[in-house]
Amino acid sequence: MSLNYSINNKYNYIKNEFDNQTFVFEISLRKFCKKQKIIRKIIKSHTGKLLSYDENIKYDDIDKICLSMININNPIKEINIKIKLDQNKKYLIYNNSNINLEFYCNSDFLECNYNIIN
Repeated sequence: MSLNYSINNKYNYIKNEFDNQTFVFEISLRKFCKKQKIIRKIIKSHTGKLLSYDENIKYDDIDKICLSMININNPIKEINIKIKLDQNKKYLIYNNSNINLEFYCNSDFLECNYNIIN
């Protein structure tokens, strides 16, 4: 929902309710050797990059991904997702009614883009 307040001069005030939404992500990466790496991020955007090349996570080392997401404005509604990576495919798209995730291999490293649907 977007609210638009107009004044009879050259100034307009636009307030978008999504501007102040903050999301907490916890990504648990399980490796084939049964070791686990946990990454936590606080992000103030509905769309962006969750995992990047700079984090040095080898795509071929990861077996399973568990992702938890909480909207700080609505902490009761937690989203939990479990994904198994297919090592034969270097690209995976996960969709549900709350979030779209795109996992892919970039120069042997895992990257992930997300889009929150609300």
